[in-house]
Amino acid sequence: MSKRKSQAGFTLLEVVVAMVILGIGLSVVFQLLAQSKRISVKSDRTVEAARIMANLVNDPLVMEDAEERMEISGAVPGETGWNYRIRVTSPVTIPGEEGEEPYENESLGKFEITLTDVAGSRERSFSTTRWRVLGSKKK
Repeated sequence: MSKRKSQAGFTLLEVVVAMVILGIGLSVVFQLLAQSKRISVKSDRTVEAARIMANLVNDPLVMEDAEERMEISGAVPGETGWNYRIRVTSPVTIPGEEGEEPYENESLGKFEITLTDVAGSRERSFSTTRWRVLGSKKK
């Protein structure tokens, strides 16, 4: 009987199994990173849209122009790849309390604001509605 010498190391099968497990793990990590990047870009565009929307709503010249013409649209000044549309409807119908009829308030205007991101590969729209007292120009 011959004695076999004990050899330290891994067999070929162990190395192949370890590489398969490592490959699966790395592919999962890279997929998660790619998904995280997509979510981050979408979130950045949404935050940018919120900032632009706030600037439009707080710009008295834009809001007064929309109030006068009842609908305006165009490219957002100073913002590449963004368009806006503001549509004003008046009078605004206010729902009544329980058991009461709704009524129309002619001093309020409903401002429907839509931003469109046309810079990317697909168009994305962001919308909001604001109410404002009509004729509230500062003199």
